[in-house]
Amino acid sequence: MRVCSALLASLAALAALGLGCTDSGAERAATAAGTATSTAASGATLPPSASPPVPIATVTVQVPEGPPTERLLLLEGPALVLQERSGERSELARIDVASGVAAFPAWSPDGASIAFVRRTFFAGDAEADWGDDVFVLPADGGEARLVRPHAEKGEQVFGLAWMPDGRALLLGRVDVELRDGIPFGIVGTAIVELDVEAGTERTVVDDGYDPSVSADGSRVAFTRLGEILGESSVVVADLDGSNATTVASTNSFEVLRLPRIAPDGGSVVFTAAVPFEFSSNGASDSPGPDWLAALLGPLWPRQAAAHGVPMDLWLTDVETGAVERLTAIGEDDPYPAWSTNGETIVFIGTNGTYEVEADGSGLIRIGEGRFDGQLAVDPR
Repeated sequence: MRVCSALLASLAALAALGLGCTDSGAERAATAAGTATSTAASGATLPPSASPPVPIATVTVQVPEGPPTERLLLLEGPALVLQERSGERSELARIDVASGVAAFPAWSPDGASIAFVRRTFFAGDAEADWGDDVFVLPADGGEARLVRPHAEKGEQVFGLAWMPDGRALLLGRVDVELRDGIPFGIVGTAIVELDVEAGTERTVVDDGYDPSVSADGSRVAFTRLGEILGESSVVVADLDGSNATTVASTNSFEVLRLPRIAPDGGSVVFTAAVPFEFSSNGASDSPGPDWLAALLGPLWPRQAAAHGVPMDLWLTDVETGAVERLTAIGEDDPYPAWSTNGETIVFIGTNGTYEVEADGSGLIRIGEGRFDGQLAVDPR
């Protein structure tokens, strides 16, 4: 397993101690993992964050409104919300997320189950237990079942994807180095296959996180960290990690995350920000020092100011390596998901929920957005 450089570890520690852990409990965790504020384990309301107002990338391009064509599952704080094709919404379940948040919703191929991660983060107590747990919930409502508790304090899960048979999940495991109980850095990542019923697991790709899998289970796409601070890449490989191909990297993008492989395994959509521009006087048009938080954000609690980096969806062809831009609206943290037939991509950002054809045409806004929103598409 690749060990990240000392610089990455040190800067990750700064992210945990300075860039992301100055605000309070669930607001800090929500900023890092993808949903809104929750309540503390005691049930008391957490104090307001001391963070400055959140700068958010604002969509300035006029996007036409349209009706949704897919049935969606949306994460809204502690609630899992179903949005029908008619636009009608109903709450499926409300999750006890204690001092963390729910993240990475994944709908099983048969539509019967929904998996998600309950994420909790270091809150300042070196003795306290914290880490990410995986749950499965019946899609028609009911009790969420814990299928994978964190194996050790500080272990995090970034990304979930069902295998085609619906019996196993792929998850991105992130191993955190603790020093005297305090998170210091990332010491490794791995794609793990979890047998949901048996509770057994095995590592299928050593060195990766945030997996997505093709409909036949033969190919997996994931993110890989580089040896140098800020480097990351999107990789496509066979399920055992062989025949790995880098299809996008931060050589071409300032920020790159959330790769989602198409059902046929032929292409990958991902979220990225183009390199920051510099003016003639040498001043950067980037958000300044907060680019560090944006880069470290997928794996570490980050300050709300990490938001505001305009991002769009990009598509890469696995065989040819060709990369094309699907959207040009500069959304805030767009989170994508494929339709089952591979013809449409649905994504949610702070400013809206959208659909776009896989060739980049027909972009429409189908609903409201949400700060750190996440979603899944009904596979049926």
